[in-house]
Amino acid sequence: MCVQQWRELLFILVFTLCTLSCGEADTDDSTRDLRVVAQSEALRAKLGQSVTGAITLVNPSHNPMPFTIESHAPNTLLTTAVTEGTIAPKSAQEISVTATCPMQDGQFLMKLTATNDTPNANPVEIFLRLQCGWVAADPDTIGNLLVIVEGLPDHLNANIHVEGPDNFEAIIDATVTLRGLSIGKYILTADPVLENKTAYDPAPLLFSLNVTSDNKARASFTYSLERDDNGD
Repeated sequence: MCVQQWRELLFILVFTLCTLSCGEADTDDSTRDLRVVAQSEALRAKLGQSVTGAITLVNPSHNPMPFTIESHAPNTLLTTAVTEGTIAPKSAQEISVTATCPMQDGQFLMKLTATNDTPNANPVEIFLRLQCGWVAADPDTIGNLLVIVEGLPDHLNANIHVEGPDNFEAIIDATVTLRGLSIGKYILTADPVLENKTAYDPAPLLFSLNVTSDNKARASFTYSLERDDNGD
């Protein structure tokens, strides 16, 4: 075999090795995995209401990427607009999510799993936080109201009606702190408490005050036993 033939054979061998090596590197490339941008890390809503957010799935590879999304939260708490699809090469897809607050103040952590439906791909976990009720409110727009009830026997309950902004209404039967109230004017109306032929009268009957973000608002009602004209 002449020198020229050896050179050609060596070139083919080197080219073949490079091709195989590049192919293996591409197979192990982490770009086969989905990437996720959580655009709505914190969702906020009033009790019983829904809020919409979004996450973005990114396909960093040169090939189309099929995917599935699995929610680990109850459907009553979190739903996604789609649960499967395909993302074009070097592209991204925005996925809408809808979270619904239960009738309970608090914060809920919700988990989604996004998976590239190709062999050996790694799933991506996505965590979204849902804040409901007073927890979700801007601290500068809410306040607390302390309602103090005194003078009633332990076995009797007061009957104090509270009205305020945003159609807020509540019935107070004992000393309590109302938390996360909208800032504004509140009116409290107290009714007498009856037991058999005995009546306990509140003072005052009506209380009006403003709730502010400094949490200093308080209303105090003192009940006393009603007496007849003879002082009995």
